[in-house]
Amino acid sequence: MTLSKPRLTLAGNLTREPRVLSEEPPRVAFGLAVNPERRDAASEQWVPDGDVQYYDVVCFGALAANVRESLSKGDPVLVVGGLRRRGWQRADGSDGTTYEIAADAVAPDLRRGTSHFRRTRRGAPAEARAADPAGQEEGAAGEVAAGEVDGGPVVVDLRTGELVDA
Repeated sequence: MTLSKPRLTLAGNLTREPRVLSEEPPRVAFGLAVNPERRDAASEQWVPDGDVQYYDVVCFGALAANVRESLSKGDPVLVVGGLRRRGWQRADGSDGTTYEIAADAVAPDLRRGTSHFRRTRRGAPAEARAADPAGQEEGAAGEVAAGEVDGGPVVVDLRTGELVDA
């Protein structure tokens, strides 16, 4: 029986812009700072609970392409993935340790802001998805989608879901 790597779900902020490690296969990395906190029973507020923890996060495939297009330094995110410990040697010869997360999922932390989700077509390169908004299943705020219902034309505002006069 093989034991799997420890699985984590972390909430934190990007410490640097996502950077491309390789184009084929797509691989992107970013830093994550996690500020541990706990809910204070008396005040019912979230309060700091320990030192800031830093992780390297590596994303692969479609996740890598979407992270590269969607996230920036400072963004609050949730990361789900497997934890790996990686040893390395500093220039002075001393040993260092890095904790790296191989991400399965990355999402904006909606406790701290809002987001507009835009579904991408499977298998399409990131550049093609960005250049072909008609190929997307859902649109950004203010975009409309046209179609037919019961043989008649219908236009829907994708931001609000309301019907718009055609």
